Amino acid sequence: MSFDSFHGIKILNGPHDNPGSGKAFQHEEEYQLFISLINKLENISDPVMLEIGAFWGLWSLVFRKKYESGKNILIEYGSHQLEVGKRNFELNKYHADFIHGGIALNNSGTQIRKITDILYTKNSRDGVEGPELDIKSELDARGITKIDLLHMDIQGSELAALELFKQSNLLDTYEIKIIYVATHSALIHSKIKRLMIPLGFNIEHEDLTFGKLGSTIFRIKRKIKREKFLDFNKNDRAQKIIYFIESKMNITGQTSGIGKDGLLVFSRL
Repeated sequence: MSFDSFHGIKILNGPHDNPGSGKAFQHEEEYQLFISLINKLENISDPVMLEIGAFWGLWSLVFRKKYESGKNILIEYGSHQLEVGKRNFELNKYHADFIHGGIALNNSGTQIRKITDILYTKNSRDGVEGPELDIKSELDARGITKIDLLHMDIQGSELAALELFKQSNLLDTYEIKIIYVATHSALIHSKIKRLMIPLGFNIEHEDLTFGKLGSTIFRIKRKIKREKFLDFNKNDRAQKIIYFIESKMNITGQTSGIGKDGLLVFSRL
């Protein structure tokens, strides 16, 4: 078993053991941000972190290394990805609750049976797929009464998921303090801000970098079924163009250089 060590945390480093954002050492900037956030938690005796779209469980492990008396619940839609997270927790001798499934799946951009899943589980049929979960039922079944940190990276379902949390009053029921959410389009990013701020959350951090720095090609399909390709560098003007396009047209795919999401961090400490 081969693994990397990242700030004292062991992480499997096989070809299918990390997300598209890269290996652990490539997340140093995000690590520093994440540490600065969890250092602000008021509950330091038994904090709870819920990670939806957990995959390898890296951020849950960073949280657990900081708060060894804390509790982790990891939700993952991909069966292989969930198994990687379990193995990483075992490597570090931590216990956590792992749940197979997802929420707001109709809005997800996750591809069914991604190639990495086919390669990893080529004799099975359980690629990237799982049941729709009732979050409240899952948390109540585990005796969870509060959540100090909610972390989400769910491939386009993030807005629908947060709307579900709002409609079901889960944000208040579990007294959620910090929400760390990866955003997968400029339009989703903007709508999440408009959703969360009136609920009493402050923006702790915002990152509008969608895709790797440099040139990104968005394929846009107009309603009249004409296709147009735009190629531009990442800057403020580009973000305005993306927002306008997404609000007026249907995006049918993204390619070339996609590797980094937008990010919003909210708190009400």
